[in-house]
Amino acid sequence: MKVLAFLPLCTLQKRVSTALSARQFIVETAVSAKECLHRARLTEYEAVLVDTDPESYGDVCSGKAAAPGTTQCALFVFERHLDLDQRLRLFDAGVDDCVREPFFSAEFAMRLGVSVRLRQAASNLVVSKTGVNVLRSGDWS
Repeated sequence: MKVLAFLPLCTLQKRVSTALSARQFIVETAVSAKECLHRARLTEYEAVLVDTDPESYGDVCSGKAAAPGTTQCALFVFERHLDLDQRLRLFDAGVDDCVREPFFSAEFAMRLGVSVRLRQAASNLVVSKTGVNVLRSGDWS
């Protein structure tokens, strides 16, 4: 499974990459939240991981909210500085999960795998019932 990540803290990037690699994920990296969301529109990924702060918060909300429910790509947001209202708005915009530190890397890798499998199963169900693939990666505007 292919994952795109923007996790600027070196230790966080290494921890998450190591845990995901152990579960057979291929992890690619981006240099900013904006680039991460842009690349997610251009290339097929099973999941996108974005570390967000108050500066990149709007990019994440608008990037995912532009096409809610139209992508099979799971979006996980890592955050340390958002208040409850901001986290709830992320969920309303279509983010799959907000991860707060501290967290267990192995547990996160398992949760991500489950999320990806559920999205793939939902996509396959829609295709089998309608013949139309409405859940495509890369539909974020």
